[in-house]
Amino acid sequence: TELGGALAEDDLAMLMARVPSGCDHKFARWTLSPRPGSVSQARSLARRTLRDWDLHPLEDTTALLVSELVTNAIRYADSDVELRLAKGGVLVCEVADGNVHVPRRRRSRPDEEGGRGLTIVGELSQAWGTRPVASGKVVWFELALPRRF
Repeated sequence: TELGGALAEDDLAMLMARVPSGCDHKFARWTLSPRPGSVSQARSLARRTLRDWDLHPLEDTTALLVSELVTNAIRYADSDVELRLAKGGVLVCEVADGNVHVPRRRRSRPDEEGGRGLTIVGELSQAWGTRPVASGKVVWFELALPRRF
């Protein structure tokens, strides 16, 4: 499965449409290999970008939520993973992969080691969701910007 090309441009248009106008817009995009080390790479890329955008207060939450989404993408999709961040009136993060199956929140038993990622995303973000794309799906979340923005 390939992410990029004309479909990536369509995805970029969708992402930017989610970011309210009238703000200083910023955008970043990376392609990650489907390997466990990509999760820490994704966290580092997100943290560095938020520092560059002067969004220090969002670093920890964004890094945690990026970890959850990239981990799921790597675990369930056999394809490259694309991580995108956009800043406008809110911070939007998207993770795209080649798996067409849409993830869903579920209640984990206390003795289970996994299954809580989307619950964490739902609890810490102001909104989240999924959308199908021709090459798979996109899972996204939004975070409110710190008040000074």
